[in-house]
Amino acid sequence: MEVHHHPKHNHQPKKWKSYFLEFLMIFLAVTMGFIAENIREHFVLKKHEKESMVSLVRDLNNDITGITESIDLLNGQVRRADSIIFLFKNADYKNTSADIYYYGRLISLRNLWRSNDGTIQQLTYAGGLSLIENKSVVESIQSYINRIKGFSQLLSLEDDQVGDYRKAMANVFSGYAMNDMTNSKKGSTTVRLNYNPEFQSTARNDLNNLIVQIALVKANRTAQLKRMEELKTQAASLIKLINEEYNLD
Repeated sequence: MEVHHHPKHNHQPKKWKSYFLEFLMIFLAVTMGFIAENIREHFVLKKHEKESMVSLVRDLNNDITGITESIDLLNGQVRRADSIIFLFKNADYKNTSADIYYYGRLISLRNLWRSNDGTIQQLTYAGGLSLIENKSVVESIQSYINRIKGFSQLLSLEDDQVGDYRKAMANVFSGYAMNDMTNSKKGSTTVRLNYNPEFQSTARNDLNNLIVQIALVKANRTAQLKRMEELKTQAASLIKLINEEYNLD
């Protein structure tokens, strides 16, 4: 009987170099994918950073425009405060009551300027400041934020002071005359009366309280003017820094 012998298969194990090459190829593929993803994410973040800076520069330019207008208005308010105090010092102030009423009414208007802080709010609450690589830009933005906060405190104080001033007005000024000063045909603008209205009260204490409140409001607005000049200068410097850093010009 013939005996069939099956041929022997030689299963030689892979050499360690083959395993190393396979591992190296997989490692390189994963690493390159990781690097590519990081590069893509870096470009996305840099693009977002630049877009945020463009938006911030737009907000800062709007701040400068608003501050410039508000400074003009506040300077007018300070001059009116000086004028009304000067007129009350005059023994003949009742014959200039039309001017006193006009200045008094305008002094009661608040400073309505607020910073265009939409981009800054997004950067602050979304952690966007941490994505800005230039530390000088970050520090300048934070400094601007702090100055805005300080200015906001003056505005809050002004709200209280103007409220007290309006109460003092009610004791001295006639409500009928105040109503005559409102021109509803021109959007409720304040008009100067063509007659000298009487005062509700000319009692020494009432007049003194009115003038004290005017002086307090004036002092606050004088401080606001100083802060707004500083904000305007700082906003311009921050715009220049951002334009240079991100080539926005």
